[in-house]
Amino acid sequence: MTRCAIARRIERGRPGATEPLLGLAVEELRTGRVVGDVMLRLEPSHSIASAPSDAWEGTIGYALHPDVQGRGLAAEAAAELLVSGFRDLGLRRITADAYADNIASNRVLRRIGMRHESTVLAKSMGKDGTWLDDNTWALLREEWPG
Repeated sequence: MTRCAIARRIERGRPGATEPLLGLAVEELRTGRVVGDVMLRLEPSHSIASAPSDAWEGTIGYALHPDVQGRGLAAEAAAELLVSGFRDLGLRRITADAYADNIASNRVLRRIGMRHESTVLAKSMGKDGTWLDDNTWALLREEWPG
């Protein structure tokens, strides 16, 4: 199962991939230990015009091992994804989702300059069977201070 997941990630990172995704490991510099991963999923911007847009947008995500959370690594890694997306890839818009009750993750997205755009009520079923609200955060290239 892990091999398949890794193979899918590698395939999605190739130029021309059907569902392009940049996936990176997060390394703790002090120890050299891999402590998490980040991703930037890419997709063409939506268009209702007669001609499709050539603009692209992305969605960022991150996951860190619990013993390194709260040290700023998620914010540092997510901010670098904004740099890669806006500066290197020329994306027009980048979004991120965080469960509304995940205070730390919402704080990370605010800290890196993203704007709270919406809350969708009862969007996902949680592990305990309750429905969870989902916050969407976004940033346009012209809003990005980088």
